Amino acid sequence: MADLKTLGAGKYLHLVANDRWEWARRPAEHDAACIIATDTHSALILVEQFRHPLGTNTIELPAGLVGDEAGKQHEGILTAAARELREETGYESKDWRFLMRAASSAGLTSETPAIVAARNCYKTGPGGGVDDENITVHVVARDGAEAWIAEKTQNGCIFDARVYVGLAVARGLLSL
Repeated sequence: MADLKTLGAGKYLHLVANDRWEWARRPAEHDAACIIATDTHSALILVEQFRHPLGTNTIELPAGLVGDEAGKQHEGILTAAARELREETGYESKDWRFLMRAASSAGLTSETPAIVAARNCYKTGPGGGVDDENITVHVVARDGAEAWIAEKTQNGCIFDARVYVGLAVARGLLSL
């Protein structure tokens, strides 16, 4: 975009504008991966963490930036997804598949995270994230998901919409 102006730049986000719109974008070297992770019983592995923009805890699929760590600037999407899954949840998988790219909020950001699947995940570590992430891991059975979602919502959590896509994939209702 020839007429693109940078209004502000941080480490992970830039605020840019053209003559009609303003939006956030990732710097070129940072892609994102979002993981639909299921364990050996096809239960969905989710993460809960406080998100400053919303001022509350959110329930999300495990996710993270690709190439954001020193020495890993050229890592692939599945490599980064495996690293993020291990760091955030303590789970690993040998069954990975790229599913699609999806707009995360098309009117707000140009980010289109890679959605990947990790099946038959098994626990190998504590999870919880790195640095100050303070992530809580939830393994949610397919059949009890609606009641669990209702309870977490009643307790003030906000759900990322991709959780519902992950649940549909875990239930075999959606094949990407």
